[in-house]
Amino acid sequence: MRNSATMTADNTIQSPILQIYRDSEEKQGKGNDLFLSPPESAEPDASTISCSYVTPIFVVSVLATMLGSAGVYGYNAVVLAAPAECVISFINDSGQSQFDDSFQQRQVNLGWSLVQGAFPLGGLCGAFCYVSSLCGWKTIRHGPRSAVVLNNMLMLLASVAEVVAVYVNLFEILIVARFLVGFANGAITTTAPVYISEISPTGMRGRVGSMFQVSTIVGVVVAYLVGFYQVLGAADRWQFLFLLPAGANLCAATVLLLCPESPKYLYSIEGDWSGCSKSLQWLRGTVFVDREINDIEREHHALRSLTVPSLPDFAAPELRRPLLISVVVMLAAQLTGVSAINSYLTSIFDGFLNGAEENSPAYACSSKQSAMKLTIYFGLAQLMATVVCTALVERLGRRVLLLGGLSGMAGGLLLVSVSEAFFGTSEDSYVVSIVGLMLFLLSFNVGPAVMPWFIVTELFTTGPRMKAVSIATGVNWTCFSAVVLLFPPMDAALGGYLFFVYLAVTLACTAFLALKLPETGNASPTQISRIFSDASD
Repeated sequence: MRNSATMTADNTIQSPILQIYRDSEEKQGKGNDLFLSPPESAEPDASTISCSYVTPIFVVSVLATMLGSAGVYGYNAVVLAAPAECVISFINDSGQSQFDDSFQQRQVNLGWSLVQGAFPLGGLCGAFCYVSSLCGWKTIRHGPRSAVVLNNMLMLLASVAEVVAVYVNLFEILIVARFLVGFANGAITTTAPVYISEISPTGMRGRVGSMFQVSTIVGVVVAYLVGFYQVLGAADRWQFLFLLPAGANLCAATVLLLCPESPKYLYSIEGDWSGCSKSLQWLRGTVFVDREINDIEREHHALRSLTVPSLPDFAAPELRRPLLISVVVMLAAQLTGVSAINSYLTSIFDGFLNGAEENSPAYACSSKQSAMKLTIYFGLAQLMATVVCTALVERLGRRVLLLGGLSGMAGGLLLVSVSEAFFGTSEDSYVVSIVGLMLFLLSFNVGPAVMPWFIVTELFTTGPRMKAVSIATGVNWTCFSAVVLLFPPMDAALGGYLFFVYLAVTLACTAFLALKLPETGNASPTQISRIFSDASD
């Protein structure tokens, strides 16, 4: 029989990095090198053997899961950035064929907003459908690996539907297909991290977790590259951009069918001790897995007796204050406009370059091609910034990287805002705008792209953590949907002044977090909880 407490702990909205760091309070490492094999001269003792072996099946399982989750998520989030003009033309042609002259530019803009916004909106619904602790919903558990496979197949079918929508010339089908792609991505960002966390040796969970954001940015860069006009970004073949993630989904699902199920799921949910043991032996490449099974058993019994606070309990100051910080951290990660800017990046660059072209023949050469090239360069720069963040997170701490990143974002937005609002007709203003946008995106990837998932996990002890994470992640997806949906109408209404709105949000979040956010990297959740309890006295 399935245990309800375990179900509550497992079925919680998680981000890629967050779920893998949910065991951050456990003792990390056992003193042995991660890649050290057992001595050949003597049989290892089951009571002392380290569980930190890296085997081919473990590596394949992790890579296949990341390919079908983080990589595809990053790709799908920005795949329409490069061929934006082609998509808008398709929406216009589709609308004209259905509604004749009654389909005006306003309807085209609305259709473009819905096509872009359907993905994050579907992601929000997908995340909530696969978790139940926040609202008390019940979901069917198939096991983390099987859930990842099912979501990959759903994404594959939805990607094919995107291509079909273009060939039947119905933009409404494209909107529905993008929603389904988002739904599957939202679901897989809750299930894939669970699977990777539960098959990973304890000492490797943090390192594997840091790979999720890198994998996401790799997907973003690939989308920018293949969206280039000389690859798949041209008007006669942009629809094939949707087939690339379908191939990745098919590959990931096929490989994962050959990989072991989560040992923790087999023991805690299915009650299959023998299956748990066989899965661990396969993953670790050794029959000496008793120690890890004992750890799983202890965690299972601990979760059964765990007291999870209800939503009204978060009104207490010791929970309300870290929850407020968690929400503001998520607002800083989304309402600052970064998702909208990444989704419409090529169009934004095209607008910058067109402004320069109107005032100087020197910049009149192929602004659209230049905009696509700039998008690719920015994607590569964001990848490098994410790698730097991964290397510095333990050295500099979460607070420094988050506040430093937000400060850099504010500086970049200030440059773009002033340039676009007051010097938009100047010949060289686009250079200032592009430099400001580069500073904004690099600063985001150095801190705010990754740090929120670390911080929200570390602000709470085990009992309230899962529900707090559910709330914070729901806020993240909701804001993601809002900024992407509202960017086109806000841009049309405010023009260059739109970036002042993002600047105001960035400054407000930075000021609040500078006053309220403690450093969480070198403190246990219990110590952090004591800080908030003392502050409430």
